[in-house]
Amino acid sequence: MNVLLIGGGTQGLAFISPLTKLGYKVFVLTEERNNYAEVSRYLAGSIVSPLRISDAGYLDYLLSVIRGNKITVVVPMGD
Repeated sequence: MNVLLIGGGTQGLAFISPLTKLGYKVFVLTEERNNYAEVSRYLAGSIVSPLRISDAGYLDYLLSVIRGNKITVVVPMGD
């Protein structure tokens, strides 16, 4: 099962290692580089969105990421 964390940051670090140890592949989708979660050795992949969450077309982009990486669970890391 593939999991997508939207945002990441320090909150993402708390999720990545335990989920990976349970057999999940964890990906992070962020709006910018140098996100804390990107340094985890357990991360399957890091994706930098060309769009901000508030931009038109973000939902279509998110759906393409979900489909392209066969994501089954999406977890937002912020509000």
